[in-house]
Amino acid sequence: MKRDSFIFYRSFFEATKPLSQDQKAQLYDAICFYSLEQEELQLDPICSAMFSLIKPQLEANHRRYLNGTKKKQTTSKVEAKPKQTISKKQANVNVNVNVNDNVNPNVNQKEVLKLYDEFCQNKFGAPAKLNGMEVKAMKSIVIYLKALCKSKGDDSDQQIIKSWSFILSGWDKLEPFLQKQIKLTQINSNLTNIINQLKNGGKSKSSSIAEQILSKYT
Repeated sequence: MKRDSFIFYRSFFEATKPLSQDQKAQLYDAICFYSLEQEELQLDPICSAMFSLIKPQLEANHRRYLNGTKKKQTTSKVEAKPKQTISKKQANVNVNVNVNDNVNPNVNQKEVLKLYDEFCQNKFGAPAKLNGMEVKAMKSIVIYLKALCKSKGDDSDQQIIKSWSFILSGWDKLEPFLQKQIKLTQINSNLTNIINQLKNGGKSKSSSIAEQILSKYT
C-alpha cells in the first residue's frame, strides 16, 4: 500500500535555508520520493550529504507507517486502543532520537557560539546578542556545514568547527553588504553567497578540510 502523506519537520526546512533554489528543489523531491515511494534520487554532492542526515528520520517514519498498517489489519478495535497508546510512546521516542541525532548534528553548541561571540567582541567590541531565532539559525548553519564536510569525507565536530572558524576569520574579504550581515539569521540566509565570496576572494592556501570545502564549493 502506497503512502498518501508523510511528516515534514521544521528541522528539514531550517536545514535547507542556505541552499540555492535548485538545490532546495532537488532535496525536496528527494524527501518526497523517498517518503512516498521509497525511491532514492541522484543528487549533487551537497544535497546528497544533506539527504543522508535526513534519511534516518524518513526511514524511522516509514517503519512506523508499516507497523501501523499491519496493526490495523491484524487487530480488532477493542485490542487496538491499548496497543496504540504504547505505539505512540515508542514512536515519540524514535522521533526525538532521530531528529536530535541525525538531523541536528551533535556539534558542541557552546563551542560554535563561543567562536561567534569572540568574533562579535573582536569586530564590534560587544558580546553577541542571542535569542531563540539566533540559536535556531546557528543550528541551521551547523547542519549545512556538516553536510559540506560530509561531502568531502570528514564531518567530525572538529572539522565543522574549523569550517565555521574559517568563515568568521575571512569576514573582511566579503563585500561591504555581506560584512554588515552579522546576525546569525542573516549569516544563515546569505551562507551560500558568503562561501562563494570567500572561495573567490581568499588569498591564503591551506590543506585543511574546511578550506578545501570552501575552495571547491560552487
